[in-house]
Amino acid sequence: MEPEVILMIVLTFSVPAAVVLHQVVKGQFFTLLSFYSLIFLLENTGGAIKAITPVAFPWSEKIDTGLVANTLVVALAAYVLFLCGYVIYRPHSPQAKKTAQKNSVEAFFTLTWNQRYRSLLYVAIVVSICAGFVQQLQRIRAAGGIDEFIHTAYQYRFGNYAETEGESALIGVAGVISNCAVGLIGILWLAWLKGKLRRPEKALLVVLFAVLLLRQWSTMFRATLFFTFASMIAIYNSEKPLKLAHFAFTSGVAAVVLIVFNFIHLYLFYLTAEWDYQPLGETITLLATPHGHFQQLAQVLNTHNSSGELLHGHGFLESVLFFVPRVVWTSKAAFSDYGTILVQDWAGFPDAYQIAITNVGELVAHFGYVGLSGLVAYGLLYRLLDSFRWRGVEFRMGLFCLLLPRTFADLGMGVSAVSTSLFNLSVFIALAMALRVFSRANRQDTAQQAEKLRRMETSELAVGPT
Repeated sequence: MEPEVILMIVLTFSVPAAVVLHQVVKGQFFTLLSFYSLIFLLENTGGAIKAITPVAFPWSEKIDTGLVANTLVVALAAYVLFLCGYVIYRPHSPQAKKTAQKNSVEAFFTLTWNQRYRSLLYVAIVVSICAGFVQQLQRIRAAGGIDEFIHTAYQYRFGNYAETEGESALIGVAGVISNCAVGLIGILWLAWLKGKLRRPEKALLVVLFAVLLLRQWSTMFRATLFFTFASMIAIYNSEKPLKLAHFAFTSGVAAVVLIVFNFIHLYLFYLTAEWDYQPLGETITLLATPHGHFQQLAQVLNTHNSSGELLHGHGFLESVLFFVPRVVWTSKAAFSDYGTILVQDWAGFPDAYQIAITNVGELVAHFGYVGLSGLVAYGLLYRLLDSFRWRGVEFRMGLFCLLLPRTFADLGMGVSAVSTSLFNLSVFIALAMALRVFSRANRQDTAQQAEKLRRMETSELAVGPT
């Protein structure tokens, strides 16, 4: 085993581990910085170890040690550039942050939390949860009925199975609406923590959350269910910070839950999609590199070093403006000609489904090693989005319930995934703000409340990215 590979593995582990530990000690684990760093650590350190120890991990792809070292150098350099972008903004004082958060919550429950708002919130939650089952109904229909679907469910995990463009549009809109469900439930959970819910409302929240979990499980993505719990813990921690010992205990419980979820998830592939059976020990090792980022990045770099031909940003506009329909944008490129599928075809991956070519791999495929400078922009963006935890209630729910669960996708899928995350966030904030507007009785009340809200949130709005 080459000493430079060992050195790079140690560095690739130590740098993000130090960042995560620092965040935990500061009580700021539930941030994009922490999640990005932890995912980077697991995917790259775990992937490199698997690549150089084929005897211990016979089912993992063997990679030449020279390519392993090169991939680790590129990945770590990209991570350091990400950190540079993240720390460019000057942090505000902890007291200013706490004041901003306190004022935003007080303003929300003083001026917005009335009976009309609560009624509208419950309606929005029910609609968003129900919208989440639209895709599932289409899959059941494609399978030929509920009984057939139960026995073949995981064969229908990918794709929307729409038969017409109209059906595809309906499923897409329903999916966007359903993404708001966790954030809306999060607002109720915050109200519970602040003592704003009566006993019947608490019971209703428990029922709604149970139905939401059923919906999340029906997506057949283990991360969707796991991060729903993580979002609720993040909201709790933002109001009642966990002590270090309690955080360590919660982390241990979360690790056990994730191991169980992962085993059940893969066992269902065995039962309904004819995958090979994987024992518990083997499924645990898969958690070290759940999306295979290191292996995919290594192949992208190998392709770049071999051919040298770059994509030069082709399809980036479509990735950013993915939500514009082709009826409006008639010259919009085909789905296979932008985003991850384009990079997959360039790097020689299968293109029948999306693969996590990583945000680093995408930039290298388009712009070569110069493209790594784009990670500075990722850092700047994540710093801005992390500041949402000190801002209004809706922004905080957007961070905890929409952005944090999307970190895996953003890191793995690049620009198209980040654009999707920002679009979903925008829809959620627009919906949540609309609930504020429609909950006010008349224009005079609205004007008076807006003036009070402006005064109460002055310090909050003054707090920049942290």
